[in-house]
Amino acid sequence: LILEYCVDVASVSKALTIHIDEIYFDGKIAAWQEGAVQIPSDYFSDYVDFFSIAFCFILTLIIAMGGKFSNVVNNFFTCFNFVCYVSIMVFGSFSCDLIYWYQEPSINATRDVGKVSHH
Repeated sequence: LILEYCVDVASVSKALTIHIDEIYFDGKIAAWQEGAVQIPSDYFSDYVDFFSIAFCFILTLIIAMGGKFSNVVNNFFTCFNFVCYVSIMVFGSFSCDLIYWYQEPSINATRDVGKVSHH
């Protein structure tokens, strides 16, 4: 469970820092960090993301401050995930085509897998 939280926090913090850097700073933070410390590797990022590390430490401190506050943060993110799922379902329902839900099954269903019917 702790490893899952570590991976989750790391991926969220990296995505957050990339998002904030691109939208508000036009990539200047990434360029500065890339010039400061480069990592010559095919498996890792090109640079050490200090902003992401700081965000990880801040989240760790918030969670370590106590169970009650951690529970509030957990409830917030759970509600946020729920809102995301519901919005995806609602907005996705506007772009779906109901004809696919009411098609008659084919006689040769195993041969017709992946074929689109144009009736």
